[in-house]
Order: sequence, then C-alpha cells, then structure tokens
Amino acid sequence: MTEQHVIQSGDLSLDPVNQRVFRDGLPLDISGLTASLFFVLHDRSPAIVPGDDLVRDVWQGVFVSEETIAQRVRLLRKALGDDAKAPRYIETVRGRGYRFIAPAVENAPRQAGRWRPVLAAALALGAAVVAVVAYGPSRAPAEMPAAQPGGATLDAPTLTRQARSYLSGHRIEDIDTAIALFEKALAVAPDDGAASLGLSFALSTRATKFSTEAGDIGRAEQLARAVLAGDSQHGQAWHALAYALDGQGRLDEALSAYLRAAELMPDDKAAASSAAYLLSIRGRLYEALKLEAATLNTAGRSRYTDIQIALDLELLGFTDASAKWLEKAQVLNPRDPVVTTAAIYAALRQQDVAGADQLFRALPEGARTAPRLKAVLADIRLAEGQPDAAYVALQGSNTILERAAAVLAGIDVHATGDGPDADDASTWPDIYLHQACLRAALGDRAGALEALSHAVDLGWRDRRLQVANVFFTDYSDDPAYAAILARMARETGSQRALVQSDAPLRAALGIE
Repeated sequence: MTEQHVIQSGDLSLDPVNQRVFRDGLPLDISGLTASLFFVLHDRSPAIVPGDDLVRDVWQGVFVSEETIAQRVRLLRKALGDDAKAPRYIETVRGRGYRFIAPAVENAPRQAGRWRPVLAAALALGAAVVAVVAYGPSRAPAEMPAAQPGGATLDAPTLTRQARSYLSGHRIEDIDTAIALFEKALAVAPDDGAASLGLSFALSTRATKFSTEAGDIGRAEQLARAVLAGDSQHGQAWHALAYALDGQGRLDEALSAYLRAAELMPDDKAAASSAAYLLSIRGRLYEALKLEAATLNTAGRSRYTDIQIALDLELLGFTDASAKWLEKAQVLNPRDPVVTTAAIYAALRQQDVAGADQLFRALPEGARTAPRLKAVLADIRLAEGQPDAAYVALQGSNTILERAAAVLAGIDVHATGDGPDADDASTWPDIYLHQACLRAALGDRAGALEALSHAVDLGWRDRRLQVANVFFTDYSDDPAYAAILARMARETGSQRALVQSDAPLRAALGIE
C-alpha cells in the first residue's frame, strides 16, 4: 500500500482516503455502498449509528427500508468474515442501530498516495435532461474542525479526509464545507496532490449541480492539469480533468480523459462508467454497453450501471432486456430520483403519460422540488398537452426550453432569440434539441430542422421520444423531418447489429 495515512483496526488496515480495507496486506472485496457503510460506522465509532443516519450518509437521503440496510450490513459482514452472533467488527444494537467495535490506532504517515473520490457519474436520462438531484433531509453541516486539541493545526491529510466525507452529502452546504476544508489543506500544504484533486472534484460538483460560483469549473480544470504537469500517469488527475471538461460541455475532450483514467486505473470503475455514459450521449451505444458490461460482477462498479444499461438497450430496441435491467435498478435503488427519471421516460416512450406522472409524484418531496427535475416535470406536462403548466414548471430556469414552452403556451416573454444558453460552447446534443424546439414553436421550420439535425450529429438517438415531441407534431409529413428520423433509425440500427454480432455481450446483458 502507498497510502499516506493508514489506520489499524484490529487485524484490518484501513485507507479512509481511498475507502479501501486490507487484511495481511491484501485488499478485501469492500467497495461502493458497502465501503461507504463501513467507513461511516468506523468514523462514528464507538457511537451507535441509527438507521436514519445511515440513510443520510450512505444512501445520500434516498429512501431505503430497514431490510435494505440490514442486507447491506450482512454483505459487509460477509466481506469482513464477521459473525453477527459473536461480532468482532460490526455490532447490531437492537432497536438503535449499528456500531463499529474494533479498536483503531492511527499509524505514522506513509508515502503519499492518490485520492480516490466516491462520486457517482452524473447520469442524464431521457429527452437529454440531466437528472442529478441535490436533496436530502434538513440538517446543518457538522461544525468544521480547524484545529487539534492544544491549538495545533490539522495536517493536510486529515483535512482532506474530513473534506472528502462531505462530498457524498450532495447538498450545497456539504459541498461548500468540503471546498473550505480542501482550501485549508492546501493552505497547510500547497503542493498536496490529494487536496488539489479533492478540491477539483468538489468545485466541479458545485459547478455542475448547483452553478453557484463563477469560475469554479475553470479552476477545477486548472487544478487537475497542475497535477498532471507533475505526473502525466496520474489516473485520478485524468479523472478530475475529465469531470471538469464534462462540466463545461466539452464532451469529446472529457471522453478521452475518462478513457485515459480508466486505462490507468482499471480497478476504479467510476471513470469507465462515466466514459460509457458519454459514449451513450454520442450515440456510440455498442461501445458504451461493452464498457458497462466489463464492470458487471466486479468491485467498485457504479451504482448507476444497471440504469445506464437499461437506457442503452431501450434505445437499441432490446425492450425485454431493457425492462429487466430497469426493474433491477428500481429494486436496488427504490425511489432513487435518477432511476425513477429513467422509468418516467420509459413510460413516456410508451405514451403512458399517467404512469409517468404517477412515478414523478412518488418521488420524495425534496426530489420533486429540486431544480434539476424541473425539465422532467415539464416534459410530463408537455406530453399531457399542458404547455402552460410546463412553462410554470420551468419558470425561472432561464433556459431555451423555458422559452420554448412559453411560446407554445402563448405566453409573451419576448422569446425572439434562442435563449441565454444558445451561445454555450457546449457540444451536448440537448442544447441543439432545445433550440430546435424553440425554433419550431416560433414557426421557424428551417431553423428547427437545422438545429435538430445538429443534435443528431452530436449523438441524439432517442427516436421514440422525438416522434412524441409535441413541438414537432406538425412535422409528420415533412420530408426533411422524415429524413432526420430515418437517419436516427439507421444509426441505432447499425449499433444494434454490432450488439447482435457479439455473443458474449448478449449473454452478459441477457439479450435473447
């Protein structure tokens, strides 16, 4: 191990920065939610951690049942070789929660290692809407520690570890706290690579999910590039750079960086999953499925692997296999907003508008009112034939889609231009799809078809949603529009043929 700060707990060696657990120098199969559970219990030891706290800190506020928590504890015990009846590590306190009981003694610092963040790839689902939700139970962030007893300043590794614990909170208060702690770490050790990359990830998270501070995303890119200038083989630095480029809409550059990170860190599945997602956005569905399939049954796979596979299979017309993966994702992550968003768009493709609305209403209130889900609700209202309600859902978002809904509803908002995001240098297909919707609402047929064609150039492949797009209701007899739909069908058809020719991939994904 090359970790900078290792903790000994009984016969276990813990690397909290990278969330890894070792016994006799060998890594245990503890990753993902199981690793998050382990370190939450460890960090709170010897206190008992109630189930509500585990939901907040491990499942990020997404509703899960007591049985789901108990099942995850059983998985953790199995990985540790622990016995619930005579526990050495994890004790169940009936009616109160769980606690970590192995003694912990911090070792001397070791050689600097590479910080491994626990960040799920941002997942955009249906109608090119990014459905990453920032919500959770109301709580104040813990007071930010700044010094040790006696007034000694905390060292950079400790500050970095504390900062990292806030990143999984996915609330603006948590991200702000993480950023402040990373800044403190860099003030203590300006050249600390782990703190630099941690700050890069945190700034990208704030920029992409909350958009609160100008300059965040540019600084995130600079921090990652500075680490790469000293070590061009640093996998986490490539991952951080990819995330920053992704947040700027520079998809092809981001994809290359994610793939480089995945190559350098074959055991870190987050970068591979992010690369797979961007391949999907670009319409390279076969390559995306190959990457996702490679992470199945391995440690460290993304929690959204199942839902990404479901979406890709649905776009390719493998509806039976897609339905099975979607059902699996819903079972593993009940009421998860990202998974539910996928289910909503699956219902809209089947023109089951009532079912889509029911799924949306079943989301926790915090998710339903989150800014990132405004476009999802708007799409449901548009499918219901209620453009005025869609405009209300989007009101204040200051986007092209808001203007398009306003025009369709006959609301005068001076929607004569393409909107404030029209000059975005982004290469995301949805920017041009939304421009197409606005042009269509304004009666600019040529402009609408040009923008839609450009969206297809960039990877827009959801033909069934496009056919159901209310902005293009009057385009069904337009030969140019029919040609665009035919192109979308050809592109997905060629990708489907590649999947059909790959017997191992079909077997891995359950395609009959």
